[in-house]
Amino acid sequence: MKLKKYSRLIIISLILTSCYFLDYKSEIIKSPSGSFEIYTTVNRTNKNQDDYAYVVVHLFDNIGKLKTFNTKAGDANKWAIGWT
Repeated sequence: MKLKKYSRLIIISLILTSCYFLDYKSEIIKSPSGSFEIYTTVNRTNKNQDDYAYVVVHLFDNIGKLKTFNTKAGDANKWAIGWT
């Protein structure tokens, strides 16, 4: 009985930690005017890059020009993005 409890705990731990070590890309959010699109990414796999574990914001205007902003906010922090 104890083995089943521990095996479930180990399996759940492995699943949760495996999700943490994957790169993250949010869904694309369109502005209310439709002129801009925004999404975020988090590099969790390449420790050699300057943006490792930072939340990076990608902004597209209506002609497809991209601007990228490194927020320097760690992905372990609570964060959200959207239009106001």
